[in-house]
Amino acid sequence: MKSDLEILQEAREILETRGWIQRDLYRSDSPNVPGGFCLRGALLKASGWQECTYEDPDGWQDFPEELYEPVDWVCDQLSDKFLGLFSVPYWNDHVAKSKTDVLELLDKAIAAKKEPK
Repeated sequence: MKSDLEILQEAREILETRGWIQRDLYRSDSPNVPGGFCLRGALLKASGWQECTYEDPDGWQDFPEELYEPVDWVCDQLSDKFLGLFSVPYWNDHVAKSKTDVLELLDKAIAAKKEPK
C-alpha cells in the first residue's frame, strides 16, 4: 500500500500532466472535451484506480473498495489541515478556481508530510 506522501505526490503529477476538472472524478478525452481528474479523482488514481475509457464510461464503478480507505484518510487530512470546513470534493468544485489552486494545495500538503515530526 502506498504512503500518504506517495499518494499526494502521484496525484500532483497526474493533475499536472493529465489536467484538472470539476464536477467529475474523471473524464476521459472525448472528441469534443479534454479529459482530466478532479482532486479526489487524482488521489484515487494515485492509489491504484484504473480509470475508465471514453468507450466504457461506467468503468469507474469497478474501483476496489480497499483503495478507498487510504484516499479517504488523505482527503480527511487535507480537509482538517488546509480546507477548514470544506470537504475535498466541495473545495475542488466550488472554491478552487484553477489547476494552480489545486497544485498549490497539494504542494502545501506534500511539504507538511516531509516536515520532521
